[in-house]
Amino acid sequence: MKRTLLTAVSVCLILASIFGIFAVSAGVEDISQILRFKKNQKTDILEFVDVLEDRVAEVRKNEAGRAEDEKEFAESVVTDDIGGEQLSQGQQEYNAGADRIARGQAEYDAAEKLYNSKLAEYNAAEQRLADAEDQLAEAKLQRDAGQAKLDAATPAYEKAKPVYDAINLIPGSDAIAAFLAKHGYTSIQELKDAINEYEAGQAQLA
Repeated sequence: MKRTLLTAVSVCLILASIFGIFAVSAGVEDISQILRFKKNQKTDILEFVDVLEDRVAEVRKNEAGRAEDEKEFAESVVTDDIGGEQLSQGQQEYNAGADRIARGQAEYDAAEKLYNSKLAEYNAAEQRLADAEDQLAEAKLQRDAGQAKLDAATPAYEKAKPVYDAINLIPGSDAIAAFLAKHGYTSIQELKDAINEYEAGQAQLA
């Protein structure tokens, strides 16, 4: 009975061992599968991390590009504003310059008008001066002619005048005729002609 019991116990132990071996084998297989899963999961996680890092780098690159675009846009806006201000300032300076030119042109036109007026006055005065010079020259010619005539008439006048004055004091025509003949005259009219020619020369010089 005891031997039978030991045999039964031994069989049970052997069966338990065999079952344990199978259990251990199954457990090892499960552990191996778990380890492979974890390893694969780690690989997937690492790959995901790599993808995520690439995505982050791409996002950062895009963000940097967007920041650069925003900077360029801001600079272009500032440049446009500055250009607009410069254009506006340039337009104002141009308008101011145009106003100065217009005022200068008006002043020039007024000065030119005044100059033309004064030039006309000068030309008229010059013409009057030329006319006066001509008149003076003509008067000088007349004076010279009158002086020459007076000079020519002076001897005859100086001779005739005393005789003419004297005959006014002589009574009688015979005595007058004798007095005239004595001084080389044939008539009283001859005396008068000599005197008149001298007086005409004086009048021409007056």
